This record gives sequence, C-alpha cells and structure tokens, in this order.
Amino acid sequence: MKKIVCRTAVLCCACGVFVGMAPLCVSAELYVGAATTSITPKLPVSLAGQMHTRIATKVDSKVTATVLVLESRTAAKQIDQAIFVACDLVSIRGGLREAVRQRVKRRVPEIDVRKIVLSATHTHTAPTMIEGRYHLPEKGVTRPKEFVAFAADR
Repeated sequence: MKKIVCRTAVLCCACGVFVGMAPLCVSAELYVGAATTSITPKLPVSLAGQMHTRIATKVDSKVTATVLVLESRTAAKQIDQAIFVACDLVSIRGGLREAVRQRVKRRVPEIDVRKIVLSATHTHTAPTMIEGRYHLPEKGVTRPKEFVAFAADR
C-alpha cells in the first residue's frame, strides 16, 4: 500500500510539472517569405570561373539572387529568424557578404545580420567579384567592385 501511495504521489508530481510546462511548449507560428531579383549588371562585364579573361557583351541568361526568409513568432513577438540568399555567382567573394549585411543593417536595423547566409550556385558565367583577378580594360567594362556594390544594393 505504501508503494502504491508513493508511486501515485510521484506520478501526480510528474503530471503537475508537465501541465505547468504546457504554456512553454506551445508551438510558435512559422512565417515564410521568398523573393527573386536580377543581379545582372550593365554590360560589358568580365566573367568569373575561367583561367583567362572573358568579357560578356550580351546576356544569355540573367543572374539572380533568391532570398528565403524564415521567422518564428508567438502572437506578435518575433522569436527567431534566418535569411538565406542564393546567388547565381561562382562564389561569395569580394566583400559581398559584408556589403549585403551592412546595407540590411542600415535599412532594417531590427534584423540580426549575423543570421543572413549567402550561398552561390557556382555558375561560371557570372560577373567577376575580385579586383585584379583578370586583366581588364581601364574603361568600358563594369569593375568587380562596382558589381559587388550593385549586387549588394539589389
């Protein structure tokens, strides 16, 4: 009898703990947003991904940046968020990540820019982002730093 009373008391306490935690276990709502924009620069532009200089004078297919935003909320309160940006580039270089984070912080200060993740689709027909990687004409070609600024602004 003593064991039954003891087990019943333990069971009641355990149930009480779980019932008391119920408000903490309520699921948050998940908000999802997505968008795509062109990051195709003005032409001509040097292309990355080869051992030699290539200058594009026409667009065969646009390069884009696609963003996916995930945010969890309870009522009107934001709990957490993550922002993923996939770019049609050979890689994320030339200060692009820092430039994007800087612009987002300036435009939307409440976003934690450390939660912005940039990735590249690894195309070899996207603009060059590193100054000095290829020998480029002094004039008439979009410079890598100009492209980085343009893409970050988009």
